[in-house]
Amino acid sequence: MRSHFIGLCVLIFLCVSCNNKPQQPSVASGNNDIAFNNFQTRFMDAYWKQNPAAAIYAGYGKYYEQLVIPDSAAFAGTISFSKAWLDSLHGFNYNNLSEDNKINFAIAQNQLQSNIWYTDTFKIQQWDPSSYNVGRECYYILTQNYAPLTERLKILSRHLQHSDEYYAAALHTLSRPTKEYTALAIQQNQGSLDVLGTGLSDSIKASALNQAEKDTLQQHIGLTTQAIKNYMNALQKIMADKNYAFRDFRIGKYLFRQKF
Repeated sequence: MRSHFIGLCVLIFLCVSCNNKPQQPSVASGNNDIAFNNFQTRFMDAYWKQNPAAAIYAGYGKYYEQLVIPDSAAFAGTISFSKAWLDSLHGFNYNNLSEDNKINFAIAQNQLQSNIWYTDTFKIQQWDPSSYNVGRECYYILTQNYAPLTERLKILSRHLQHSDEYYAAALHTLSRPTKEYTALAIQQNQGSLDVLGTGLSDSIKASALNQAEKDTLQQHIGLTTQAIKNYMNALQKIMADKNYAFRDFRIGKYLFRQKF
């Protein structure tokens, strides 16, 4: 699932904690920035937990094992999460914040509003098949130097264990995708098969995984490889259907004005 998180990378310097539930800020006079800094700490960890793919790309390793299944519950969760944290954010008086925190306030607000708009109005999850690609996350899990190779492979194994559900949900979510993004999805998921290919097999051989762990990882790789192929085959059938009513690649004036 594609995550619109680029603006939040500006906030990565924050020290993050584990509280995942937004709390209404208690803002005493003169303590607005202290309270806001505490809010940012809670918010950033909650955001990465809600968007583990974004956390992987940003190098925040706490949620590397999680693979969000892109079903209706997940998208509803994105909206409810964003609305809850917007309510909490708006409990602060923007005018009383420091200049730095005003910037952080605006970044967080824009990101949360963007998450809602992309999901509820733009509905990118319905028409962009390239949004669904586990290979991107696999590549980062494997190549980031956050842990020894053996530990990274264990994390990858756990990350992939529900990949068949991931791609099944993706196909169920798609509705009249654009032709251009359908072609892109096929191309990019072919690249994901390469990520799970010979190079990964060599890494497994070179690791200190025991035989049971190697067998489990290979099972999960096989599961994922087949799920990717099934997804690509379904998209290729759509591309081959001369009567298929693809969505227009152009988003139109109304959405364009909102987006930009």
